[in-house]
Amino acid sequence: MYTRNLLWLVSLVSAAPLYAADVPTNTPLAPQQVFRYNNHSDPGTLDPQKVEENTAAQIVLDLFEGLVWMDGEGQVQPAQAERWEILDGGRRYIFHLRSGLQWSDGQPLTAEDFVLGWQRAVDPKTASPFAGYLAQAHINNAAAIVAGKADVTSLGVKATDDRTLEVTLEQPVPWFTTMLAWPTLFPVPHHVIAKHGDS
Repeated sequence: MYTRNLLWLVSLVSAAPLYAADVPTNTPLAPQQVFRYNNHSDPGTLDPQKVEENTAAQIVLDLFEGLVWMDGEGQVQPAQAERWEILDGGRRYIFHLRSGLQWSDGQPLTAEDFVLGWQRAVDPKTASPFAGYLAQAHINNAAAIVAGKADVTSLGVKATDDRTLEVTLEQPVPWFTTMLAWPTLFPVPHHVIAKHGDS
């Protein structure tokens, strides 16, 4: 009984904010609209390849976008990738990025930014808490790189041009596209990392 009542109360409280922004049509609004978001605590990092706690992960999900996202029904939807092909019996994926992608500073977002993000994720020097995630996805050489037995450039991901990303897997992974919605596989701005490194 207690558990049922607690679940009911949590559901009710969780749903309350959904109605807070229900503004009737033609209601005059303030000239400046401000959205405040309570994080509950300070994030440990906003680096997609280093994030591990929920607060930071939620902020990173608000700031960055991967190749795909998961809708409310748990279905994979295009995000930075407008479309993709699955080849070689599910061992090779070709992602085509949307045109006009750019970072907040106006610099173009390219397939190389995804390559860099993924290479950083498996690089032992980055010490990503989710380095093994790419090995679980069976991306070529990910496990060997994480173990320090292969160079990061041997990772099974490459940019064939600014808008095309090719990923090679060691074996077919039917749920591979769902894994792409996690921040560890988000792009990072190549020009910022080149200038500032991990600082």
